[in-house]
Amino acid sequence: RQLHRQEEALLIGFINNLVKSIIRSLPNDKITHRYIEAYREITRPIIGIDEVTDFSIVDIYAMMSIARTEFSSITLCGDIMQRLTTSGFNQWGELNTIIPKDKLKLVSLKTSYRQSSILLDVAREMYTDTIGQEPNYVAYMKSRKVPSPLMYVSQNESSKINWIEQRIQEVYKAYGKRLPSIAIFLNDKNAIKPFVEQLQDTDFIYESSINVVDG
Repeated sequence: RQLHRQEEALLIGFINNLVKSIIRSLPNDKITHRYIEAYREITRPIIGIDEVTDFSIVDIYAMMSIARTEFSSITLCGDIMQRLTTSGFNQWGELNTIIPKDKLKLVSLKTSYRQSSILLDVAREMYTDTIGQEPNYVAYMKSRKVPSPLMYVSQNESSKINWIEQRIQEVYKAYGKRLPSIAIFLNDKNAIKPFVEQLQDTDFIYESSINVVDG
């Protein structure tokens, strides 16, 4: 039968870790097996996994299993609030199920260099509401002379599109009649095409020859 990808990850991790045990116990010149040869081919001394919170514990177990037996360094980076998958882990402490506590060193990045303090205030509320604890990060940019986040709630699709058109127009004017890249996210992928067509047909977008595309 077809294996689930989580089953595949579990088997890969188990086989690689078994291979490591065999390599440690026998001279290298006496080992000839396709699993061992495959491990030698993919093994790495340094492993870095970005956006690690999108992966399950089993996925991470499999990726860590390709670390070299002699010496290795494994770095995991991620933000639980930026997780995009349902299979990703929820707390960093869950890593203790595959990494011994004496081998796991957690380092928190407490300063955000990319967001203003006003934007981090919004992120802080979302973090507390989602994770259930107060975040300890702060903004490097102390100035609060930045635009405040805006929110518009409506059941009328045309009304929402017109509101977005006005916000795009504000950005266009603020950048000296130039427009940086702007991303708009929708919950339903089937709604993207009609949304693009309606936004493209609004007065400002049409008259300014701004191209709205389905990215």
